[in-house]
Amino acid sequence: MIGVPGAEMRRVRLRVGKKTYPIKTPLTDEELDRLALPLNAVMEESGGASVGQEERLLLTLLRYAWQLEGIRLRLEGFIEEERP
Repeated sequence: MIGVPGAEMRRVRLRVGKKTYPIKTPLTDEELDRLALPLNAVMEESGGASVGQEERLLLTLLRYAWQLEGIRLRLEGFIEEERP
């Protein structure tokens, strides 16, 4: 994880899907919640009951990557519109 200047790393337990992972992060509990809530929502939507945790994580990662690509394309479009 990229360090936040002046922030101390701390150990926390992050629940994603059905598992809890120990991680080190400079993020506050509020910042972690802002990331974990939508992540877990997407995890629940990814795959059926027979899909395991690793597969759900992969599907979630792919979904986020697709969303980021859409955001990138929209930002590029805004930049192009602003150029003289």
